[in-house]
Amino acid sequence: MLGTIVGTWQGRRRLERLPRITVNATANYYKAFTTPNPDYEAVIHNSSGNEVGTATYAVSPLFDRVYLFEIETAPGNRRQGYAIALLWHLAQTYGQPITAVKELYSANSFWNAARRLKEAGLVVTMPLSVGDMDNEAARWQHLRPDAERLERLITERLTVHNEPWHIAVGRGLES
Repeated sequence: MLGTIVGTWQGRRRLERLPRITVNATANYYKAFTTPNPDYEAVIHNSSGNEVGTATYAVSPLFDRVYLFEIETAPGNRRQGYAIALLWHLAQTYGQPITAVKELYSANSFWNAARRLKEAGLVVTMPLSVGDMDNEAARWQHLRPDAERLERLITERLTVHNEPWHIAVGRGLES
């Protein structure tokens, strides 16, 4: 019991000491894995406004997890807490567990450290392999008609309305 309390306290302290970041994310609704939800290409900036990393993520159409497809911290900014700060940002923004897709062996220690922060409020699940993605997509198969309607709408935006790519793919069904 004491170990859990100490671990929780240390985890919260670690989260409180993370570097401050801002995340600028661009939505892509076109043929995203999580369509009708978009995937996001994100640029991570430190408190001085300098770019320190990038990430690609998406929220499950069932709103029960955030898939992290890629996270990259610039070489000069590694091991300074920016990647964990991004995970914390995503957890706070979406209120869902973070699930890595195709976790690389070279990042094993990072992911294990992130999972140890569960008691402090950062929930990182075990990773999915590329082979698991079909099973994941089957969970929201009932949303397929919305995804097909969105694809037709984006095609219309591009071909009929001649919208620029980033505008046409950056809006969902409600836009």
